[in-house]
Amino acid sequence: METSYTLSVVIPMYNAEDYIGICLDSLLNQNLKLDSYQIIVVNDGSKDNSKAIVEGYVKKYSNVILYNQNNSGNGAARNKGMELVKGKYLYFLDADDYIASAVLDELVSVLEKKNLDILGFNSINTRSSHLNTSKTALNIRALEDYKVKTGVKFIAEHNYRAEVWWYIMKTDFFRSTGVVFYDRKFVQDSYITPTIFLKAERVLFIPHDVHRYRQNDDSITHIKAPAHIRKHMNDLIFAVKKLDALIHSVNDEPCENRLKNRQQGYVFFFLIRFAKSDMSFRALRSILSELKAIEAYPIRHFIGKDYHGFKYRVLVFVLNRSFLRAIFLYTYRFAYQQINKNDRP
Repeated sequence: METSYTLSVVIPMYNAEDYIGICLDSLLNQNLKLDSYQIIVVNDGSKDNSKAIVEGYVKKYSNVILYNQNNSGNGAARNKGMELVKGKYLYFLDADDYIASAVLDELVSVLEKKNLDILGFNSINTRSSHLNTSKTALNIRALEDYKVKTGVKFIAEHNYRAEVWWYIMKTDFFRSTGVVFYDRKFVQDSYITPTIFLKAERVLFIPHDVHRYRQNDDSITHIKAPAHIRKHMNDLIFAVKKLDALIHSVNDEPCENRLKNRQQGYVFFFLIRFAKSDMSFRALRSILSELKAIEAYPIRHFIGKDYHGFKYRVLVFVLNRSFLRAIFLYTYRFAYQQINKNDRP
C-alpha cells in the first residue's frame, strides 16, 4: 500500500455533538505535523449538529476529512473509514472518547523502533472532558525491558482488552487479516480483536497513559428498554458463536483457554441480562441447547485468573444447574420488574 501519511485515525460518528469537538481537539493537540497524519470522521447519518461541528474543523484543518453516509451502523462506518485510510499506521477512536495530549508521536516512535504489527497502551475511565495530560512519561530507551510477542502468546499471557481503541496497528497488517466489521451494536470487538491478534507476529503492550474512555448514563448497563436489552443479548450470543470458530482455529492450549474464558464470560453475562429482559424461558432453553452443541455451556472455563471472586463462583454454580438457574432467574426477574415498574412508559 502506498502511504501518504504516517498515521490515520478513523472515527465513526453518530449523534455525538456533545463530544466530537473534544475528541478532535485531543487528536489535533499532538506533536505531529498536520501533513503527517489524517483524521477521518465517518458521519453515520447523525441527526444532531455533529456534521456541522466537524465541517468547521474540515475548513480549519487540512488533515481532517469528513465522509457522510446514511445510517448504516458502527461497523459499516469503520469499514468506510478504512477505504479512506492512507496512513502507515491505523487507529480507531470512538467519537465520545478522546486521548491525552502529545502522545501520538511517542506511539509512532515505538511502532517504528520495534517494527510492530500491534501496539497496546493504557486507558482511563472518566466522566471528565479535561484529562488532557498523560499520567505517565514514556522512556523510549526503556523499551528494551518490554518483550515483543506473537499475538497468540499475547492472548495466552494477558487479560487482554478487546476494544480496538486500546491498540494502534500497522495498516498493511490489518488489511492482510481480511477483517471487516459487522453491523453489531455491542461487543463487536470481542471477536474482531482476537481475530487480528491471532495473525500478528509482533505485538507489544506498554503501560503508557493514552486513551480516555468516557463513562455516561447512556451505557448498556443503564438503558432498561426491552428492545435495547434484547439487542445486547443477541449480540452477546453472536459473539459467542464467532469466538467458537476462533477457538477451533487455535493450536496453542493457553491461548485456546483464554478464548474459552472470554467466550463463556459472554454466556455468563447473557444469562444475567436475560433476567432483566422480556425473553421467554422457552427461548432461553433453545439458546442454551445451541450453546451446549458448541460446548459453550455449561460454563466451565469462566472461573480462572481473570474472574475468580466468590460471587462469580456462586453464580456459575447456580447458572449451570437447570433447577437452581430457573429459581434464580425467575426471582431476579420478578425483583427487577418490581424495582423498575415505575420506569415503564
